[in-house]
Amino acid sequence: MKKGRLGVIVFCAVLIGLFSVNPVRAEILVAEPDTYDFYTVDIGDSATMTGTLTNTDGGTLIITDYEWTYNPLGAFSVTSPPHVPYSLPGYASTDYQVTFTPPGYSFWSATLRFHTNGAFTPTVDVTFWGVWRLPATLRSRFQR
Repeated sequence: MKKGRLGVIVFCAVLIGLFSVNPVRAEILVAEPDTYDFYTVDIGDSATMTGTLTNTDGGTLIITDYEWTYNPLGAFSVTSPPHVPYSLPGYASTDYQVTFTPPGYSFWSATLRFHTNGAFTPTVDVTFWGVWRLPATLRSRFQR
């Protein structure tokens, strides 16, 4: 083997070694759906939705906390959360529930943020929408 070829082979082996050591784990939390519309809810009633949180990687992901970053007058509430901290194994899912109880006449929105130990998705946001509506018994009084 010629001297030049041996140098190229050694150089390539070093490069392959540099780029194949310790692959980066990418524990990523995905929220489905990431936006949820409750549409219209009669005043005095409430509506509940179920969402799913999925770990899309093989490593364990820790859901460390969750918070409402925006939720005027508490129109939305987490009614069935994962108890935090929550260990979500690789490729596993867990459900949570959010209830919308409109506190008054308006269009309502809120953002729920889940915090994780994931390197690529330390936070995941879910947005909720809903509109307050008069009950049917009162709507009929205003219709012509």
